[in-house]
Amino acid sequence: MPHPSYDLAIIGSGPAGQKAAFRSLDLALPLLEPGQSLRFAVLPEGEDPDDLIRAKGAGAMQAVLAEAQPLSDVLWRRESEGHDLTTPERRAGFEGRIMGFANQIADPNWTLVFTNGTSSLLQASNNNIALITSPITALSWTLQPTNLTVFEGQAANFFSKAVSDSELAVLYQWYTVAPAAPIAGATGPTLVIPTTPFSYNGLQGYVVARNAEGGLSITSSVATLTVLQAVWEPGFAKDERWDGVSRTQVENGTAGTPGYIMSVPAFEVGVDNPSAQVNFARRVSGYFVPPSTGNYVFFVNGDDDTDLFISTDNTPGNKRLVCQETAWSNPWTWVGQGGGGHRFAAGFTSDEPAETVVAQILHAL
Repeated sequence: MPHPSYDLAIIGSGPAGQKAAFRSLDLALPLLEPGQSLRFAVLPEGEDPDDLIRAKGAGAMQAVLAEAQPLSDVLWRRESEGHDLTTPERRAGFEGRIMGFANQIADPNWTLVFTNGTSSLLQASNNNIALITSPITALSWTLQPTNLTVFEGQAANFFSKAVSDSELAVLYQWYTVAPAAPIAGATGPTLVIPTTPFSYNGLQGYVVARNAEGGLSITSSVATLTVLQAVWEPGFAKDERWDGVSRTQVENGTAGTPGYIMSVPAFEVGVDNPSAQVNFARRVSGYFVPPSTGNYVFFVNGDDDTDLFISTDNTPGNKRLVCQETAWSNPWTWVGQGGGGHRFAAGFTSDEPAETVVAQILHAL
């Protein structure tokens, strides 16, 4: 005689009813076949079906049947309730118990879809863990990079955003057109060029977005970067200030946008502030033009900790730390101890013809 798609077990409430449900579940597992399962309907405490119908009518019984729970839900609840699943080891043990019960089912196809009534979230093969998720059908742009014009030395930011029906985040990779190559480390929706050299003028690029599960990818429109050459004005340096950040944050690029930017007529700035304000960082940068090829020794003076960088060319990307103040010193105390700190100096040697290089001072108070 063919079995219906679902057999129904009507179980009483309370500990005895729960025990009967779990016992029925264990007996039913080896008998499951495609198109068959078991549901559990739990009666109100102290009532059997006849009592419920007599007291509250057939509608009350229909409501109980409508709330019947699938066998998979009952098993999932039994194995998860009262168990600590906060560590990977315990979650792995829970997964193992569930798969152990699934393996009791005689039909091999059932183990693929048994856990929690849906496709298994985790499957292990050759010691690898794979995420099984729903099919991905959509991946599209809501924002594509556009042409951008900046002055040399300024930051250049290209923006993009792709959306998908995937459960996982969209993956990005930026590319240059010529040469046709991926940009190292450019794997987010925004491409950031902190300081743009004039040699980047005319640079073209695009971004490819794809879903983490594989199968879908889209390519953005090509954006062109135009770099305007700055006017060469000897005798000035750029002064930038950040409030509430440290020198280290400025140096590693996590300080954000400076509170102000201005030009100063010397490669130095004052550290006195209205109301003795503290907790800020400043960066003074400019071009150092050596008069001739030779050996140069640089000194730095600051309050508080201060670093002096010199680049090997005319871009900040190749800057090198050449000397520093680790604590603080009095104004123009170039060597030895001054105030509360020590002075460190380092030599800078150039065996190449004299050329313009970038110099930066960063200090914090």
